[in-house]
Amino acid sequence: MQSFNPQGILYFPYAFFNRKLLTPNESVKSINDIDFKKLKTQGFKAILIDKDNTLTAPYQTKISPLIKKGFQECKKTFGKSVAIFSNHAGTADDFDYATAKAIEKSLGIAVIRHKKKKPAGMEEVEAFFNCRPEEIIVIGDRLFTDIAFGNRYGCHTILVNPLTKRYENALSAWVAGWERKLIRN
Repeated sequence: MQSFNPQGILYFPYAFFNRKLLTPNESVKSINDIDFKKLKTQGFKAILIDKDNTLTAPYQTKISPLIKKGFQECKKTFGKSVAIFSNHAGTADDFDYATAKAIEKSLGIAVIRHKKKKPAGMEEVEAFFNCRPEEIIVIGDRLFTDIAFGNRYGCHTILVNPLTKRYENALSAWVAGWERKLIRN
């Protein structure tokens, strides 16, 4: 279970009043709808994906069957340059990185270990991929974490719809719904 996110709280007012940070470069239903080959030919070198409600149901370690096709295409196209950046797995909340290790075993991609939660933490991402932020695609279902993170650093951002409401804690579900209403206004 996730704990307090000080970076998110501190960054919230800035992102709230700077709507460009919350506006994705693309918006699709799921990763099944992303043309990974086209993105590769456009010069992007790496894919950074949020886990909960983007690849898996919240707090689960197995790929959602709903997006298996797109996930396989992503891995096939970008190879070892696909990784997860989560606000739980790979952080200090993840005791002994047990969740990160389980995800890596289940999904076959790395979970980047990091000290700061989104929308911070680009230092570890750059070091992992060994490329500049503008060469990275960030895919996620949340505006104030995933999309704000990517836009803050100049990445290409793709917003996907959440996979499910199942397993989601009530506060997270409420905030996610509120975020979506915010960008429609």
